[in-house]
Amino acid sequence: MWRIIIIKKWDRFIKSRNLDIEKRLLCNIRLEKQVLKKLETVFQYDIGGAKTEPKQELVSFGALYRCCICLESILELIGAGYVGSANALFRQVYEFLIWAKIAIDNDIPESLVKIHDDFYLSDGNNSGRDVLSGYYPKLKYVSDDESLDEESIKQEGRFIFKMYSQMIHGGSLAQQCPLPSEEFYKNIEDMIRETALWIVCFSGVALSYIHKCLQAVDKEYKQLEKSDDSEYLLYGDFMVGNHLSGIVYDQLDKIRTISPGMEQTRIYKIFTKTKWILEKGLL
Repeated sequence: MWRIIIIKKWDRFIKSRNLDIEKRLLCNIRLEKQVLKKLETVFQYDIGGAKTEPKQELVSFGALYRCCICLESILELIGAGYVGSANALFRQVYEFLIWAKIAIDNDIPESLVKIHDDFYLSDGNNSGRDVLSGYYPKLKYVSDDESLDEESIKQEGRFIFKMYSQMIHGGSLAQQCPLPSEEFYKNIEDMIRETALWIVCFSGVALSYIHKCLQAVDKEYKQLEKSDDSEYLLYGDFMVGNHLSGIVYDQLDKIRTISPGMEQTRIYKIFTKTKWILEKGLL
């Protein structure tokens, strides 16, 4: 029933319909929704995240969770045919992943407190974009991948930010008037592929978050006395963290059926194969 309702919503955007193409596109949208629902389970468990940041509200956790919600919203908008409105959310996804990445890759308590305050306690005088832009000149990018030198990483960031900043709700991109069916379906397919890319990037950063939590748990475990009852709680964190990692890897396999090769994109490598370091004193 839900599939029929969504197809009817597309009537306002297209001059003629191809039900075979619509069925394939809607199946891909449904698969991406299912993947995100599974990935949301990462945020239902405490796996030692409090050991990774000095403040109670974790920037890594909060930014990843908000990113997940944005991706779910994008899929709802695509399913309803509102390509322009969905496009406008991609910059938000990108910015939340940057916040999460910065929090995950840095360990200096003073820096993490500043990152927390900038993320959660903005005074309202500056937009989140303006606050975040202040971090870019202070980041040092470290990677073992020879194709990812610091200047190319910065250029890619500027390109993506500029591209998504140009996405607007109004105009022809927002599908306010009927289009030839082939153009409309191509727009939907492009959006499904773009969403898949950011689900893969989100998954890569989420795995980094889980890994950092498990490192913190391991460090505490090694400091325990053998008779300490906390050993069992920490062992439970290990079990849950490894289980969640398995869930993320399983969902990545599903996304590959829609858009294979996403792990080879430059932006994915920047988020997963590069450390973004803030040197002490720069903030």
